[in-house]
Amino acid sequence: MSTKTLLTFVVLFLTIQFCVAQEIPEVPKKSVIANPVKPYFVLQSGEKSVGIDQDDSTFDINVINPEGIKEIQVFKDKTAIDKYGEKGVNGVVLIVFNDSYLLPKDIQERLDKAK
Repeated sequence: MSTKTLLTFVVLFLTIQFCVAQEIPEVPKKSVIANPVKPYFVLQSGEKSVGIDQDDSTFDINVINPEGIKEIQVFKDKTAIDKYGEKGVNGVVLIVFNDSYLLPKDIQERLDKAK
């Protein structure tokens, strides 16, 4: 084996060792968005609708069965503000339920209190 080949082999070997020895940074498992902006949710069933403020921690969207959703509309920017006022600044998600969908108790109570 020539000196040049041996030197190439050693450099390659050391390079591989160096790369393997480097720590691979751990990818965060949580969202990379530090402060996610929450939209204003509007839930509609029949003629009644109710808005859910961004800071309402009692609202859990996960209680909604996707099978009960008839339609979802997303409003952004000027359209959201024109339609929902200051509450629409971060966008609005309108969720319209099927007429036959049995709403979760929390949502039904909110709609019953709506005007």
